[in-house]
Amino acid sequence: MTICVQTALFLAGMGLCVQWVAALYGIIDRGYCLQTRPRQRKQVMADILLWSAVSGTVFWLLDEGYRPAFVGGYGTFVLFHIGTFLGTKLVIRWKMRVSTRR
Repeated sequence: MTICVQTALFLAGMGLCVQWVAALYGIIDRGYCLQTRPRQRKQVMADILLWSAVSGTVFWLLDEGYRPAFVGGYGTFVLFHIGTFLGTKLVIRWKMRVSTRR
């Protein structure tokens, strides 16, 4: 497998993971109306299921030699997303602590 194919699959994994995480954020984004509007609830669930199915299908269709690059991209974005979320919370706490010392 060439480095170009590995890179393309890695980026494809990251791209699909971005879409999947965005679909999961639909729960938060449309949370205000999920209780009262069943159509919104169906749309959020459809988005999550769509991107999960697309990612699963791509994973399933890939040959054994190609899967690690795809899963690596998927996992890298998940770790990056969690890291930036926790890092942001840490910076905010630090800024709050510094601002209260003055």
